[in-house]
Amino acid sequence: MYGLRGFGRNGCWLKESETPIGFCGVFLRELDGLLFSELGYKIFPEYWSKGYATEAAFAVRDDASERIKLSQLFSFIDSRNTRSIRVAEKIGEHFAFHATYQSVLFSIYTVHNPARGP
Repeated sequence: MYGLRGFGRNGCWLKESETPIGFCGVFLRELDGLLFSELGYKIFPEYWSKGYATEAAFAVRDDASERIKLSQLFSFIDSRNTRSIRVAEKIGEHFAFHATYQSVLFSIYTVHNPARGP
C-alpha cells in the first residue's frame, strides 16, 4: 500500500538505541462502504506510559498534513481504551461518532487540517 498511495505502516524506533518499539502510520479502513484515512499506532506494552504513542501520533498527524496532504484523519479507538482516547485528544482530535467494527464498539475521533480545508 505504501508504494501505491505514499502512506502505510512505518516502524517506530528509539532514536538512541535503534530499538524497535512499535509501528505507526496512516491506514485505509472501510466502514459501511466508506474509506477512512486512519491515524494508527501500536506501541509494544513494555514501552507504554512513556509518551511514545503521543509522539508517534503527532508525527503521523503532521506527516499526513504536510507530505500526504490529507485534509482529515480519523482514529478508530476501542471505546474502552481510555489511554488511546487521551492520546487522540492530546494531538487535537475530537470525538466524531461511535461505530461497530468487527463486533467491537469504537469511538471515532477526527482532526481536520484547517490549511487543507474540510
